Amino acid sequence: MKALALPLIYFLMLLLGAAEVTAQTQTHPFSPLRQFLQQDSDTTIVFQYTTNWIGPSALYAYFLSKKGDRLQLHAYRDFVRSGSRDSVSNKQQLGPRNEIILVPESRNRYFNPLPVSPAQLKLLWSNLMAEKPWLIRDDKVDGEGCPEKLRNTKNSIEDLNIYDGGGIHCMLITKDQVKALDFYAPDFYEKQCPGRAGRIAILKISALFDPIIQAY
Repeated sequence: MKALALPLIYFLMLLLGAAEVTAQTQTHPFSPLRQFLQQDSDTTIVFQYTTNWIGPSALYAYFLSKKGDRLQLHAYRDFVRSGSRDSVSNKQQLGPRNEIILVPESRNRYFNPLPVSPAQLKLLWSNLMAEKPWLIRDDKVDGEGCPEKLRNTKNSIEDLNIYDGGGIHCMLITKDQVKALDFYAPDFYEKQCPGRAGRIAILKISALFDPIIQAY
């Protein structure tokens, strides 16, 4: 009986751990790091890809902060890039494997500035503001997915849902206001039922961050 109980206990521990990490990636608590940036900056925009898979990348986030005329971009992730950007081995790990999952999001070893030029940061900020992020309606407002869940085709019924997709989280932080934007599989659903303004805007914001994320 004891031999059966131990594997069961281990399985339950793994299951609870998975639930905890998934909940963290989905609810995006107002972490010590985000609280600090609220006090230290005039405005901070947090950009993050979300996933239901368990792993360090579920915790990666990018923080664009503005204080007066100064712009800064930080990454929260368990590596920094070094050497040639074209090299496949240019990532330097910042801590033990998977440790980032176990520690709270704070000003720790995983929070580092990205060497983006002032001109690039100014352009990034200008393009972000052009999307009017404070006015974006997310899935909490407009609903997740498509209004039509199934589509009848000539020979079959097409399911318009995706069940294992990723998402985008964007948190807007000022001294006196915090707004969280959450979208599930926006790229997929924009192809299935195009035209939703909030979804289009967050995909444009994603396209602004992506080149920087890949380069630095």
